[in-house]
Amino acid sequence: MTDYEICAVTGSSVVMPCSFTHPHGLTVTTVYWVINAKKDNKLSDLSKNPEYKDRVQYSTDIKDNCTLTLSDVRVTDTASYYARIEAKQKWMSAKVTLTVTGVPDLVVQISGAAIEGKKVKLSCISHCTLKKNSKTMWKSNGKIVPDVQTDNNLLILHNIKIEDEGIYSCALEDQEDHPSPPMKLNVMYPPKKTSVSVSPDGEILEGASVTLTCSSVANPPVDSYTWFKTHGQATSVVGSEQTYNIPMITSGHSGNYSCLGKNQHGGRNSTDVPLDVQYASKNTAASVSPSGDIVEGSSVTLTCISDANPPVQSYTWYRKNESAMSTIATQQVYSISKSSSEHAGLYYCQAKSVHGATNSTVIRLDVLYPPKGTSVSLNHTGHLVEGSSVTLTCSSDANPPVENYTWYVKTRDTTARLGSGKSITFNLTSTNVGLYHCEANSTIASQNSASVEVSLAAGPRWQSVPSIAGGAVALLAVLIVAWLS
Repeated sequence: MTDYEICAVTGSSVVMPCSFTHPHGLTVTTVYWVINAKKDNKLSDLSKNPEYKDRVQYSTDIKDNCTLTLSDVRVTDTASYYARIEAKQKWMSAKVTLTVTGVPDLVVQISGAAIEGKKVKLSCISHCTLKKNSKTMWKSNGKIVPDVQTDNNLLILHNIKIEDEGIYSCALEDQEDHPSPPMKLNVMYPPKKTSVSVSPDGEILEGASVTLTCSSVANPPVDSYTWFKTHGQATSVVGSEQTYNIPMITSGHSGNYSCLGKNQHGGRNSTDVPLDVQYASKNTAASVSPSGDIVEGSSVTLTCISDANPPVQSYTWYRKNESAMSTIATQQVYSISKSSSEHAGLYYCQAKSVHGATNSTVIRLDVLYPPKGTSVSLNHTGHLVEGSSVTLTCSSDANPPVENYTWYVKTRDTTARLGSGKSITFNLTSTNVGLYHCEANSTIASQNSASVEVSLAAGPRWQSVPSIAGGAVALLAVLIVAWLS
């Protein structure tokens, strides 16, 4: 046995363990305890001391046990205690120092980590022996903790909550003025109240700098963040920091954003925050329907398409004619119920939103039509006489242009095909006088001109006469040659 110390609170019972061994054949006759033994002092059995009357109990087995139990200890019991063992020889045990105090030095100990939803135990302990069945009072943040499960100076908190976090202390029920030093209970929990904030707030214009911040309450603090963007049915990871910065935002950044905050105890997602990027009209384009050839008389629709947020407020259609430009419509769709050559030209549209306007590229509206206004002209001046050189020219307006011209002459008895070409030239004789006309042919249709009569005369005189050509009624420009007297 070696020296040791015991601390006890007044009124408690103290056990001083003691054991010994002795040589075989030696019989121990007496075992008792003494206090403050010194050399040459007379030793007095503690059980016979009036101050310890009825409070001392020795072990009944003195063969090898010398344990002392001292009950209802008092401050005056503070002393050094020794066991005295007597046989043919006498021995003294090591020293046991007993300190009796009226106020124990209490300390709060927390078992393990306090995690939300788990159970945690707080122990009120002292290195001094407390009274049997002594009751402990607990306080949290200076207020008595009511209705708690206690056992052997334990405070047991089941299903611990964040609200249980605070400063705890304990004291013996009859010594409330002498509590333990305060001990902080730190409740750990996964992220909560995860949310996204957007800066700047309000409307966001394309080209601006935008910062999204993820906020969350957690203990220990959040140690990792993940940013998600959802657009339509697709979700993608776009960031892994607490803030997600977009230095120059575009319409492509529009979508719903959320963040996930995690620590060692779990994670929590925020709700979605929509990011609506506004921008002026762009990608403005003009289209023509039908997309193929447009033939005179058919219906045509011009449509203006543009992307804007908020949507386009107004559309304007313009037509360019040579150097002039005119407004022709103020709606998204410009319809022509019956197209004509007069509708051919260059068109473009303008789309205007609250943030600006853009023009489409110019489109060409090309209206196809068959030959029309077909006519024959005579380039000869002066009198037509035998041997005069005559040139006839055929003119016609068509889109696509006339591919070929065919010439015909009608004499008294027959109509003959002369050939092709925009112009024909011949020397006038009595055998080739007659009615001349041309036929203009395009990929769409053909048209005959009015007939021109070429004959010998002293001088020309123009006169219009009715004639039938190509199955249609037309006016014949007749060159009547008369001899003037």
